[in-house]
Amino acid sequence: MSLEATHIRFALDIIGKYEIKDRAQYLSGAVYPDSRYITKIDRDLTHNAMVLEPSFADTDFKKGWQSHYLCDVIYDKVKRAALPGLTFLTADGEDDWVLSTAVKLVQDIDDMARFNLQGCLPALDFAANPNGEDLAKVMSYNQAIREVYLDKRACNIGDYRKIFEKFGISRELTTKILEQAKVLNDDQDSLARIRSIYGLMMAEAKA
Repeated sequence: MSLEATHIRFALDIIGKYEIKDRAQYLSGAVYPDSRYITKIDRDLTHNAMVLEPSFADTDFKKGWQSHYLCDVIYDKVKRAALPGLTFLTADGEDDWVLSTAVKLVQDIDDMARFNLQGCLPALDFAANPNGEDLAKVMSYNQAIREVYLDKRACNIGDYRKIFEKFGISRELTTKILEQAKVLNDDQDSLARIRSIYGLMMAEAKA
């Protein structure tokens, strides 16, 4: 999964693909699938091939949901081109997962700084539970996102600790992610490659 500033940026950049009447529902849908970390529903309920079917996107919320999964699919496709040689591509084992998540964190910080995320955060007052999950937990997830990003032009790496721990990731593992993100962020070649990912994503989306 990409992190949520990336998902919101991507949703805005492909909004022309859809006819949207309620922007708040669309943007709320764009972050909804990852609420599963808090609601504990199965990932297959929020991330599956059916979500990409044209007939799926019959509400503004589900159009946002579709944009989320499309973002994830495209990210997985293009990351190899941007980051040749990194071992995180397999996502097998804790070290690979930590590196993969750190890459997404560094990209999220860059994406956040490139559009008006603050203007989008009020949309997260809207929440829905299309899989029958606890709506209060979905709302809690939306609020956690707002708390991470609110009143910031860009996040610091340490700002992500709260949301990772909200996901149920241990303090020890969260620390490993943040430390790896700092290594990537401090290396100019790695940083440039990570910053190139979004452009590759948009090229793929247009194709």
